[in-house]
Amino acid sequence: MTAYLIDTNIIAYLADVNSPYHENVRARFHTLNPEDTVAISILTLYELHYSLAKTAAQDTIQAICRTKEQILATLPCLPLSDSGARLFGELKTRYQQQFRAKKPALDRATVDLIIASTAIATDSVLVSNDALYMRIQTLWSDFKWINWAI
Repeated sequence: MTAYLIDTNIIAYLADVNSPYHENVRARFHTLNPEDTVAISILTLYELHYSLAKTAAQDTIQAICRTKEQILATLPCLPLSDSGARLFGELKTRYQQQFRAKKPALDRATVDLIIASTAIATDSVLVSNDALYMRIQTLWSDFKWINWAI
């Protein structure tokens, strides 16, 4: 059994049939084993609700919004945890030191670092098309990341 934590961009690709990554992501979901688990982070939930709130009322956009809402209704949402918070503190410190990240870049990476910490704390494979996670893999040996968009 494998536990997967799905990032916001993967949900967006799955919802948007016009995305160049839609078919790859859809196909990967269909190859999951019945015993695999799939969830999203509470932060992904927040990002997706922000996306839904700011969306214009175009028909295509509304169809994507409905699909996102259906996906959100079916996937469990992982909360933030004390163990994830401890991991986040160490991971963000390593990230800042290793990549000499200044405050603006470090601030932009914070949500992604929290999501990575959640994946580590829950022993999940993070599924994302965000290149930042490639860097995080070099910092934390227990971090597992895969890109279903390619």
